Amino acid sequence: MARQDPFTINIIQNSFQALCDQMSASLRRTAMSSVIYEALDFGVGLTDAAGDLVCDGAGIPMFVGILDHSVRTVIAKFGDDVHAGDLFLTNVPTGGGGTHLNDVVALQPVFAGERLAGWVVAKAHWTDIGGMVPGGISDKATEAFQEGLILPEIRLFNRGVLDHAVRDIIAANSRMPKFTLGDMWAMVAAVQLGADRLGETAGRYGADALALAMAEMIAIGERVTLAGLRKLPPGTYHAEDHMDDGRRLQCSVTITADRFVVDLRGNPEQSPTSHNSPYISSFVCAGLVLKAITDPQAVANSGCFRALTVLTDKGSMFDPLPGSACGMYVPPSLYVTELVWKAVADLAPDRMAAGHVGSINAISMLATHPERGTDVFLVVPEVGGYGAAHDADGQPASGIFGNGDARNSPAEICEARNGIRVDRYEFHDEPGGEGEFRGGRGVCVEYVVAAPDTLLASLTQTRSVYPPWGMKDGRDGSLNHAELVRADGKIETASRFAQVGLDPGDRVRIYTAHGAGYGDPRNRTAERVQADIDDGLITAERARIVYGYGA
Repeated sequence: MARQDPFTINIIQNSFQALCDQMSASLRRTAMSSVIYEALDFGVGLTDAAGDLVCDGAGIPMFVGILDHSVRTVIAKFGDDVHAGDLFLTNVPTGGGGTHLNDVVALQPVFAGERLAGWVVAKAHWTDIGGMVPGGISDKATEAFQEGLILPEIRLFNRGVLDHAVRDIIAANSRMPKFTLGDMWAMVAAVQLGADRLGETAGRYGADALALAMAEMIAIGERVTLAGLRKLPPGTYHAEDHMDDGRRLQCSVTITADRFVVDLRGNPEQSPTSHNSPYISSFVCAGLVLKAITDPQAVANSGCFRALTVLTDKGSMFDPLPGSACGMYVPPSLYVTELVWKAVADLAPDRMAAGHVGSINAISMLATHPERGTDVFLVVPEVGGYGAAHDADGQPASGIFGNGDARNSPAEICEARNGIRVDRYEFHDEPGGEGEFRGGRGVCVEYVVAAPDTLLASLTQTRSVYPPWGMKDGRDGSLNHAELVRADGKIETASRFAQVGLDPGDRVRIYTAHGAGYGDPRNRTAERVQADIDDGLITAERARIVYGYGA
């Protein structure tokens, strides 16, 4: 094949995307835990031999953005000591894992003859991998050792042979070994499928053609980002926010023709608990906004982020020291996205909206299925409202920015698989998010416990004090909050519950935030206001107060 043959190169590049899509489908269809096969809490991708991301499949963009870092960490540890049939695992938050210990990465090198052609990678959330509490995620953890089993770039398969000791160690450190090993084997199957497909492509076209196709695909990503940057006004832009405990956050973004520099220095020191975002998570969360503001529809790979620089203070909440607890990494990493987003939102009103739900609102419960008598562990991220845009209302009931294809788990799965009833799942009409264009609606979800000795392992919400931010005189969104309603009618209200015993008839009620509004509410058309009233999204009294409708 001639090196300049664009048609063959394009065919090879399409085969890359196809193998990633196949890996996604395989993982989704074979995983044991609903957080993977329903919520799609995973990501898959293909990198070149050096670890640069070439393309990805369906899943969480934040996970996908970490995969190249995971590969480079394995390369740094093992060097040339990688072989056909090897398969590695890692989950170290400040190392190859990049998030928290529950998010395990599986990596397999692929060879064309004796030459390393690339890596296929998958990252997924394992429900329980040990730790001080069921699920491993606790805001009381003070070091990584309390959060579960640490897998520091280890070899699960050596030249195609399973290391039974590693498998047994993983099983022995999980409260739910059947599910943990089931999810592990689903990841193994996915990356081995990807390796087979890449090997077939290498056999058909040769290693040189593969390398050229990968390099050109990555170069396209870089060109797309640079073209987008050059359409933005150069300068330095600043944003501030607050955590729910009142600590001030700040960020500066400097844009030039070829750089997007995010300065997160001067933010709070790392938390003594698990509310810390590893540096690579902070980097990827800043990159999500860079992608959104340049060209969100084009190819996404390592080339897209070569223009990105993220500056942090070592030992801060956005760049914690090795060994730090990072189980609750999602809230601080989300603040990175929100800060960068807020700083540049005015630069591209056709692509950037007002503030959104800003919290994963995740709930986890350990229970016994009331009919089958088996142990179950429910893990569900909840959805909320997106902010309004300059010409449209915000998207209702959606996952957080950066969650991509991830979604909430259906009520039917929760009830059938876990034996926990869902009595309420609806938009709520709490005030907030009004504007010429209103924010998307948040939801109220109510879980009802059926089995005795159920444990509410964790329910954590952020943006429970400082709401999503409005734009151009639009109102801020509503707040995330939750209620624990006991069978005797007693109600406990909080934004965070952990290790709480539940009895049959107890209810956990979660409210997620409305997105923020865009534009002066008084400019909203009467037809839109009346439609919101008819749909039960706002009360007539609230419409009179905020919109002047019917006054």
